[in-house]
Amino acid sequence: MQEAKGCEIFEAFLDVGRSLRTRGFADFICFVTANSDNYGKPKEPKNLLGVELLGINAWYVGSLSWALAVVEGRR
Repeated sequence: MQEAKGCEIFEAFLDVGRSLRTRGFADFICFVTANSDNYGKPKEPKNLLGVELLGINAWYVGSLSWALAVVEGRR
C-alpha cells in the first residue's frame, strides 16, 4: 500500500507543477525525496520519472538542503 501512496504523492506533485507552468511560473520546481528505492537516484531516476519531471522542467533532488541550493542558484 505504501507504493500507492508514493505514486499518489508524485502524481499530485506533477499536477501542481503543470498547473504552475501553465500559469506562467518560471522559477525552479523541485521534487524532493530521499526514497531512492522507489524513485531511483536523482542523477539516475527510475522508469519515466525523469521524463515526467522534464515535462514540467522540474529538478529531482534528494534533500531539502539540495533543493534550497537549487533555488538559491548554488546547485
